Amino acid sequence: MTTLTNELVDWNGKPLTITNKMNSYNLKNTINGDTVLVMQNVSNSSGNVVLKITSGGSIIKEFTLSPNTDGLPTLLVHDYQGQNINLEVTSESEETLAVKVAAVGPGMYEQGKLPRDSQEHEITPIFEKTCTCEAPFTREGSMPASPAVLSFGQRSQNVACFVQFTGAKATCYGVNLAHGSNLPEPYEPIGDNGSSTGNYIKVSKNFYGSNVTVANVSPNVSGISFVKIKS
Repeated sequence: MTTLTNELVDWNGKPLTITNKMNSYNLKNTINGDTVLVMQNVSNSSGNVVLKITSGGSIIKEFTLSPNTDGLPTLLVHDYQGQNINLEVTSESEETLAVKVAAVGPGMYEQGKLPRDSQEHEITPIFEKTCTCEAPFTREGSMPASPAVLSFGQRSQNVACFVQFTGAKATCYGVNLAHGSNLPEPYEPIGDNGSSTGNYIKVSKNFYGSNVTVANVSPNVSGISFVKIKS
């Protein structure tokens, strides 16, 4: 197993590639509420990696990640109560193995804007290299003060997955993701008050003007999806 030094590298939560031969990464402060960690073993070899997540000196969880370049990323939804997140990747293999990671939460870093009423705004899978300012992987903004429909859409039959924060609570949704597909939580469709229509997930409720953040955590092969608001 590769031995690391004790050096911590500061991280702001933006998508990052870590290998089993790097030092650990530290997100110093988290939001007050849920933070979603997105992680994916993108190694070309067959080696597994262990991603250890600690916070405030305690182990939150360890994930054993198998190579998975085109499938669904693994998600962890957790409230760190404003404390740090420390990530460390290890492996029994002497090869260099890579894991992509990202942290998602309201106001964590510069986000795109949510669309206005009845418009569609594109949103790119979080680990897609060609993400642009016109189609970011996260969007944030205020919802209408009256009942509204927040839709997540996929223009093809590909699987697309999203994380939505209303205030500080995160909910995960899957488009074209079959029930009973033996996928781990939190990918079970449909989430809080969601309904599926074709290639859409529609969340219909009164958001009372609350701040909403959405992120696209789809496989890269899904391509660019979109988010829409209708009051």
